[in-house]
Amino acid sequence: MCSSCNSGGGVWKCMSCIGYPIFCPTCCLAEHRRTPFHRVEQWNLGGYWEPSWLRQVGVQYSRPPGQRMPPAGGCRGG
Repeated sequence: MCSSCNSGGGVWKCMSCIGYPIFCPTCCLAEHRRTPFHRVEQWNLGGYWEPSWLRQVGVQYSRPPGQRMPPAGGCRGG
């Protein structure tokens, strides 16, 4: 059951939100547009939760204009 709209289509569980709410795809997208790095799991046909990605419900992330990517070696502390 979806925590937001109470429909029976709750197939997404957010492991980063307090209480691990379960969402339908529409509510999962609406709830996570501003939190694209939350970790989610999706209920699969095998009957268990498996790790997944918010991009599968349409959440997109793009860096702000003018912001550069870190070097290929990643960030290095000094």
